[in-house]
Parts: sequence; C-alpha cells; structure tokens
Amino acid sequence: MSSKNIHEWEKMQSSIEPINQMIGGFKFSDIVLLTGRSGGGKSTLLRQEVLYAIENDYDVFMYSSKFSDHQLLRQILFQAAGAWNIEEKSSDTGGSYVISSEYAKEQITEQYGNKIILFENREEKEPDLLSVFKRAYNIFGCRIFAIDDITRFYLEEVKASEKDPILQQEKLISQFKNFARQFNALIYFVSPPRKNTGEGIIDNANKALGGKQVALADTIISVDKYPEKEGNAEGLIKIHKDRFIDEVSNIDIGFEPKSGRLYSIEQPDFKDYRFSWER
Repeated sequence: MSSKNIHEWEKMQSSIEPINQMIGGFKFSDIVLLTGRSGGGKSTLLRQEVLYAIENDYDVFMYSSKFSDHQLLRQILFQAAGAWNIEEKSSDTGGSYVISSEYAKEQITEQYGNKIILFENREEKEPDLLSVFKRAYNIFGCRIFAIDDITRFYLEEVKASEKDPILQQEKLISQFKNFARQFNALIYFVSPPRKNTGEGIIDNANKALGGKQVALADTIISVDKYPEKEGNAEGLIKIHKDRFIDEVSNIDIGFEPKSGRLYSIEQPDFKDYRFSWER
C-alpha cells in the first residue's frame, strides 16, 4: 500500500478564503455536505463553489431539485458578473436585477456556460444519479459534482415506496462516497437539517443530520442567517467536521444582494472579486 503526502493531494480551493485557511480546501475523492436552515445560504454557497471550480478550469456537473437549469445558470452568471455589472430594471409588475450590458452577458455565458453540465430531470420518476454521474465523467470529463437538496428529489420516491427516507438517503450518500473514491471526484451536496432540530443556528451536526450522514461525509459545513445582523455579519458558516479540525470553526458572513455572492466579513475579497472574463 502506498501513501501520499497531504501536500500532494489534489484539492479545490473554496471561494471563502477562511475555509481554505482552516482546512486547506476540499480534497478530491471526498464528500462535502452543506446544511443549514431554509433561506440561510447553503444553496448560494453551493453555486458559488461551482462557479469558483469553473473559474479554476474544472468541468462541473450540477443537479438541483429546487431550480430549473435555466434558473441555476442565471443565478451562477449573476455571481460571475459581480454587483458592479448588475442593475435594477423597473417595470409595471415590479423591479428585477439584470446584467447591465450585452457584452458582459455574452462574455460570462461563453466562458462559464460551457463548463457546467446542468442536468434537468424531465421524467416523472427521479433519475439514477450514479448512472448520470458516470456518463458526465466519461463523456464530459466532469470530476466535480454538485447536488442541491438531496432530500427533496429523493423523498417523493421514498414516500411512494414506503421505504425509510433516512435509510434511503444514507444509502445514496454511501453510493456517492464510493463513486468519489473510485473516480477521484469531489462531490458537494446540500442536505437540509431534520425538522426536529429546532430553530436558529445549527450547533450540533449529529442532531441536525443524524450520525450516519455525519460519519459518511468527509467535510460538513452549515450556513445560516442570524435572526438580526450582528455588527456587519448577516450570517454564519460553521465547519463542523473535517480531517484538519478538532472543534467547530466559525466564519461570520455577509450577502451581496445584487450578485447573490456570499463572503467572509473578516476577509471580504470575494465580494468584489473580478473573474477572469473581465480581467
């Protein structure tokens, strides 16, 4: 059996710099679980990490049970644009944000649109994601995979079959983990907390997710909004589990409303980060 120096591990850096400083980024062959209350920012962080991976020249497969492929792409392109390239457009039915120039829209779409494989399921039953993963790996060379809300798309099928949803979800995560190890892939997925975990910031990953999910994931991060702003901070990232930390680590965060970017309060570089399309 051969060993490998941890400095030689292939890793994907996070868009949130304090995460890189605390755990060194996300290791390929690992499972990264993102959780948090509804509306807290976990899907925002997922899309942002997908965009950052594309910026670093990785092809990414993404599937969401909450948004259409068109909605997902729009959200990611807005994050790539940055607030300075977005303006509010008023109409009789209200206001909405738009990318301010056709040039910016074309450049962003050309540079990032072809690097992300957005899978929209149009079948009545939920897809065999592992088979879809393998096709994305073999055909498009995808090695980073992102699934938004693992429970939502899986739960209806589980209800129909009267199977235990927790056990089925754990089985699926276990299959993801085997895939990640076999193909040296990095898999991010969003898993909402259990309904009986109360309100507020998630402090206990085992209580929020269950011991088996916690055991299967290599890295666990929660994203939540504060009930009221605490200074400049609007929310909190907690790193609950990783091979390089012994205790929970906290990162205060803010949200940029136009671009939909999430950023560290102490190191807000990503708020104004200019992607390569406009450098």
